[in-house]
Amino acid sequence: MVQKRLFEPNYGVSLGWENQTWQFRVLYSQAKINDKADPVAALDEALIQASEFGWPEAASLAGFSINDTWLKYLAAGVSYDKDNWLIQS
Repeated sequence: MVQKRLFEPNYGVSLGWENQTWQFRVLYSQAKINDKADPVAALDEALIQASEFGWPEAASLAGFSINDTWLKYLAAGVSYDKDNWLIQS
């Protein structure tokens, strides 16, 4: 059985800094959706063909497939922890 790799290539980086009171973190990740057997691509093709055979508005409805698109994620956080106080965001 061949294993499909859906998110390829995939990159990420995480940076953090902390001392006795403060903590800062930043994370960035991105991946490209690479699904050769995308089931929604057939729907897009059908809508494009329908626009050629008498339903001109159908092509504007196409675009459901997310294959070959990039997913990007960014997260940041800060934390203050001293005595009886803990504040996070």
